[in-house]
Amino acid sequence: MVRNIKVSNVNGYGIYLQQYCSAVNCEAHDNLTYGIRTGSFSGVSNCVASGNGADGITVGDAVSVSNCVSYGNTVNGFSLNGRSGRLFSSTAYDNATGVYL
Repeated sequence: MVRNIKVSNVNGYGIYLQQYCSAVNCEAHDNLTYGIRTGSFSGVSNCVASGNGADGITVGDAVSVSNCVSYGNTVNGFSLNGRSGRLFSSTAYDNATGVYL
């Protein structure tokens, strides 16, 4: 788990988590590609992603995303790229696409 991490201006992914990991109270801004990216069976909660060069928050299979904000990203605000993903109580604005399932 990562908690209370702020990452910006990285020449790649801001925060990249493997399977079974969680991001809580994190911020990822102005990174070259994804703000926050997780593998399967993970969680993202109370996070903010903005101004990233690809998706703000993108997740794998069976991931829960809750209470997050994703804005001003080049591609998707939230991208749930697997099966059984869940998105709750979150906000997306000023992205190319708000939510991609």
